[in-house]
Amino acid sequence: MAHGYISPKGALEMEDVGNNICDELVLRSLLQYDSRDADEKTLIMHDLVRDLAQSIMENKIPGVQVQRANVSSASDHSKIRELNLSGTQIRTLPDSLCRLWNLQVLNLDDCEKLEALPKKTRDLINLRHLFLEDCESLTEMPSKIGELTSLRTLSQFIVGRNRGNRLEELQCLKLGGKLTIRHLERVENLMDAKKANLAEKENLLHLNLQWESDNDAPTLEEKESEEKVFEALEPHPNLEILWVWGFNGRHFPDWMSNSTLEKLVDVHISSCKNFLHLPQLGELPHLKYLWVTTAEEVEYIIEDPLISVRQFPSLKTLYLWSLPNLKGFLKEQVTNKSVEAFSNLEELRIEDCSSLKVVPSSLKKLKKLKCTSSNLALLSNLENLTKLDMYFEESTSVETKYAVTTETLRSQTNLKILNISNADELSLPEQGLRALKSLTNLYIVNCNSLPRVWFVHFTALEELGIYGCPEVVELPQEIKNLNNCLKTVILSDLPHMVCVPKALQHVSDSLQYLYLFGLPQLRSLPGWLGDLRCLEDLSIHDCLKIASIPDSIRGMTKLRYLSVQEFPELERRCEREKGEDWHKIAHIAHLQIGEWIP
Repeated sequence: MAHGYISPKGALEMEDVGNNICDELVLRSLLQYDSRDADEKTLIMHDLVRDLAQSIMENKIPGVQVQRANVSSASDHSKIRELNLSGTQIRTLPDSLCRLWNLQVLNLDDCEKLEALPKKTRDLINLRHLFLEDCESLTEMPSKIGELTSLRTLSQFIVGRNRGNRLEELQCLKLGGKLTIRHLERVENLMDAKKANLAEKENLLHLNLQWESDNDAPTLEEKESEEKVFEALEPHPNLEILWVWGFNGRHFPDWMSNSTLEKLVDVHISSCKNFLHLPQLGELPHLKYLWVTTAEEVEYIIEDPLISVRQFPSLKTLYLWSLPNLKGFLKEQVTNKSVEAFSNLEELRIEDCSSLKVVPSSLKKLKKLKCTSSNLALLSNLENLTKLDMYFEESTSVETKYAVTTETLRSQTNLKILNISNADELSLPEQGLRALKSLTNLYIVNCNSLPRVWFVHFTALEELGIYGCPEVVELPQEIKNLNNCLKTVILSDLPHMVCVPKALQHVSDSLQYLYLFGLPQLRSLPGWLGDLRCLEDLSIHDCLKIASIPDSIRGMTKLRYLSVQEFPELERRCEREKGEDWHKIAHIAHLQIGEWIP
């Protein structure tokens, strides 16, 4: 349940009353905020209430019954208030739907094949919430949807060119929550954009603006037109999330650099190929997440601070992808002003930014870095990393891999999680690995070999994942160095692995979780599997040549979870009470045989 749509102008609407009730229920410990939601927006049943409910159900107290309303059995469909069709494969909705005059909630989220809404949708005069998230096949909105003046949620609006489905239909709608506006390239009249009246929509928290033109070479007139439209779409200062996709202009609107949008916490700028400079977002006091992708002309993140020398004070995550001309985070004249920037940055992702060679030394709180081999030199300034993702580009020379990696890894004594893609023995030479004494998680992706040296120095390794490595058929014997620490092994998408690696017998004193996914040549499960006396969880998915479960599994008393999926023959043999292998696995407490049903 989203929280925080209270109108400051006095009149209490249905959502306002609901929010007040939620506040009261939180105070009375009947509801609580979900601890997994970092922004504290989601309310769930309080632990005490849930425990009481479970206790009641488990004891089956006489007279307590749970009944479900069956909408389809209602004799008067005009009484229907909510209709949930989310995730269905429906292409069109019947016109009769518009006779549900009292319908207040229509949920069509994830209806990927839905092509159109009923033409008379405007007859649903009591509709308050229309959810259209991920309805990518929708091509236009029904005419005069702006007449639904009770509407408070419209998660997607598609701009049309005809009167009745233009952007001005949003003018009188008091929308809140999230709004995605698609096909903004269709806006021909600047006044139409102004009439959308986004600046007055005080409950709108998430705005997603999308231009979807196929024109790769817009004229100067077209660029200027999009700039004016974008300027006219200024949102209310209450906005928290802004996503911009496909904008063809050269300059972002002035309001994006305006500190009045001080509640912004998340900004995404994607596929805006023609803009020359990023908006000055560093003044925004609460901005936590910034994503910039496919910006070919941008050279710096900060060019000239307007007011404060403290830039991006709250930013935690920065993602930069496909910025080929990005030279640095701060322009040279800015660094001369002693600007304090990115002081709270924790996660940095840099991909396809070949001109970037250095990051600010002020990134003292940075814990996670993802980068390609062309950016590995960035690590020389970073000493507090706990997670590193490295992708080695094929164009990187062996000499560069060896030299850069050796020097940069030597300082990463705190590193705990390492993801390696497209690496080889020279990519991670022994001199650079010796410092990684704290490494607990190693994931190897698309590598043709597993050099033994990798398993010599990682004496604290707890989890090993190997994915998409076509030449890997066995694990090095040096894995025995990990016998007292290695708990989890994941082997996935290894097309030539014929046998479960015998080297795993060397970690029988510590291995607790073994996952075998997508091993098409794996012929059988070995009898020595029973020697893995600490194994608690065994998952086997998409290993079609395995014919049966070994007898030794009956002696694995600590095995509590077994999952067998995506190969019918073994699923049949493991069928409860009936399968030939059922007696071997009947002692396992938690079984998942066949298709996973969440």
